[in-house]
Amino acid sequence: MRRLNTLLLVALAAATLASRVQAGPAEDAAAAYARGDYQAAARGYETAVATLPSSGLYYNLAMAEMKAGNRPAAALNFRRALLLDPRMSDAKIALSEIERSQGLPVGKESIFDKVSQYVPFVTVITVGSVLFWFGAFLAVGLLVFRRGGLGVVVGVVLVVIGGALAAAALISEPAWAQRNDGVVISAKPVALLDAPADQSPTLTNLPPASCVRIISKRGEWTYCESPAGEKGWLPSANLQPVVPSA
Repeated sequence: MRRLNTLLLVALAAATLASRVQAGPAEDAAAAYARGDYQAAARGYETAVATLPSSGLYYNLAMAEMKAGNRPAAALNFRRALLLDPRMSDAKIALSEIERSQGLPVGKESIFDKVSQYVPFVTVITVGSVLFWFGAFLAVGLLVFRRGGLGVVVGVVLVVIGGALAAAALISEPAWAQRNDGVVISAKPVALLDAPADQSPTLTNLPPASCVRIISKRGEWTYCESPAGEKGWLPSANLQPVVPSA
């Protein structure tokens, strides 16, 4: 009992310390934002989000960066906020405004993106998993006891529907779907090159805040696919992954 109480006290102290570490920079950042010092606000929110990431902190960081004139970084952090909370409508609207201002195509929502506004992805995955396993046990149980017929058919149908639902929701979940995405961080358009060399022919110029699909890396270069489907090389220094590195 004493050991359990000690562990609980240590856990409580750690949680309290983490919240205080986060609250300090976040409160300072909020104060800086209120007085119009957006660069200081962005630095404060960066410190806070590095300690304990949350959709709210990423959103506040993005707003400070947008106010400071750093639209590419703002787009990146709006995307990170939406990774943690796909239902954050303010982040979606702000991201769409940045993309339009940069001449970028606004991404279309999938059916699961629309559903996620009302039902979290984890709920859809859970419902699909329950249907899958219930159908599997029903079908197998009836076959074991030699009671086939309609019950087995129902079980198989539930397995198919549940499995498809869970799988589709899982691959549409933002952190999974955007695991290879990166955002172009630059004050001006960046050339997508035919080869990993500065003198290589330019395939196209990617506007700041463009979201590309990262395919592979080679030294200081990243091979990626543009929103238009063109594949080429970008300097890795001009690219930040949407899913933060662990």
